[in-house]
Amino acid sequence: VGSIESLRFKQMGLGFEKLTLETAGDWGLKGLFPSSLEGQAQMRTKELKNGRLAMLAVSGIFTQGVLWNAHHFPFVPQAASSDFAGGLAGSEYAGWGTYKFDPLQLSEGYPELVPWFREAELKHGRAAMLAFVGLIAPDAFRLPFEECASPDLDFVNAHGKLITGLGSGPMWWLLVVVGSIESLRFKQMGLGFEKLTLETAGDWGLKGLFPSSLEGQAQMRTKELKNGRLAMLAVSGIFTQGVLWNAHHFPFVPQAASSDFAGGLAGSEYAGWGTYKFDPLQLSEGYPELVPWFREAELKHGRAAMLAFVGLIAPDAFRLPFEECASPDLDFVNAHGKLITGLGSGPMWWLLVVVGSIESLRFKQMGLGFEKLTLETAGDWGLKGLFPSSLEGQAQMRTKELKNGRLAMLAVSGIFTQGVLWNAHHFPFVPQAASSNFADDVRSVGCAMKCSSATASLQPLAQTTTKELQLKTGILATSWPSAAPSRRACAGTTCAPPLLAVLSSRARGACCIARGRAAMIFLRSKEHAESSLVLAG
Repeated sequence: VGSIESLRFKQMGLGFEKLTLETAGDWGLKGLFPSSLEGQAQMRTKELKNGRLAMLAVSGIFTQGVLWNAHHFPFVPQAASSDFAGGLAGSEYAGWGTYKFDPLQLSEGYPELVPWFREAELKHGRAAMLAFVGLIAPDAFRLPFEECASPDLDFVNAHGKLITGLGSGPMWWLLVVVGSIESLRFKQMGLGFEKLTLETAGDWGLKGLFPSSLEGQAQMRTKELKNGRLAMLAVSGIFTQGVLWNAHHFPFVPQAASSDFAGGLAGSEYAGWGTYKFDPLQLSEGYPELVPWFREAELKHGRAAMLAFVGLIAPDAFRLPFEECASPDLDFVNAHGKLITGLGSGPMWWLLVVVGSIESLRFKQMGLGFEKLTLETAGDWGLKGLFPSSLEGQAQMRTKELKNGRLAMLAVSGIFTQGVLWNAHHFPFVPQAASSNFADDVRSVGCAMKCSSATASLQPLAQTTTKELQLKTGILATSWPSAAPSRRACAGTTCAPPLLAVLSSRARGACCIARGRAAMIFLRSKEHAESSLVLAG
């Protein structure tokens, strides 16, 4: 550090008298510095912001590391023993290991309250899971009471509307049900919950669906905890965005001001669960003149993604009849580079010509600035051959294309991501085992079945004369499949010894078993010196 500082003093002077706005922080290391002024400004800003963030981070590490006596990453206090929070379930089965998360050290600072913490967490989680169902279900069906039938009843006004008087109304009924359940819990634990322990926290004694094994019980407890935590987040999010966006019904996102959502474009109907007018950023209202362009772009990307999906799967089954496409190591990662063989040559250039021609036709239809584009012509190429004649059929067809295109965009993005991440460049784009043991095992089962069949066919040959043996070789040939893959797969298996044992009882000679291709058993006898039987291995 002293040497580096000495160099800086040499640059700027002992009193930094040469320091200016231009040279502040500039060591003259221009190797990775951009050449453009805009790039230089961006680079300086990035360095500043990363440095400021690092100063905050390091200060925080020093503070909490000393405060909590946690001197190693992640600089949070660890449990004193392996029995985190008294051994309560909830930190295991996370999918990524064990998480003993208690940054405020509540379980160590207040061990006597840990059962109460778990009791409260479970109660809130269970209430949130029920609340989530209660927020979604009323849009599909209502309880058979007159007070619940109002169509404008929602989670915001339900409390007021469902109390029709002192002691009357569904909210009072709910209070009675909840109060009864709480009374039972007080009866179990005592009015001050003095009987509450780590073992009984959240335990109502309902053992009907509870596993009998300790491991199963720990998993069940953890599942309930995690679902309850997720439900608490979900319900909090629903309340927040529902009130913020004034969207009091599922899916709790803002709806368009009129029934003609996005100018009446298809895509929100036929979803299987009703109509979804999803535009949380209100782009269709804020930029109505761009809605045709949004739809044109969405359809174009969706159609390209559907073709891309086929193009990612099909090459593993067949290739285009061009020499450039025949390479077995060609995949979606290296295809772009390998299929450009020179300037203007190679399949990628041919694809550019095809795509360019199609785009040129579209420019001819819509104009160079797409000034002729409207809601009606967005994505419409005029190909009416398979288009339904009825308006309802047309709306359904447009919606189907949209939904398949959206799904294809997600699918192609997922294939690219996991294919590159897992280095799996061929269908099904998941990491393969190091060897083909599974396929070999499957083939071995097939070989065993074939061995059994062939051996059974050979058993009668042991009791035949040599002349009869020549006639019955046809039976053996038909009992042993001759497909090339089967010959290769079963080569060198345990089929040969039992077959040879059967044949050697009546025929004398030599046997040669060639592992890897086929097993050949040559039969020689006094009467038929030239007779041979070839068993496809």
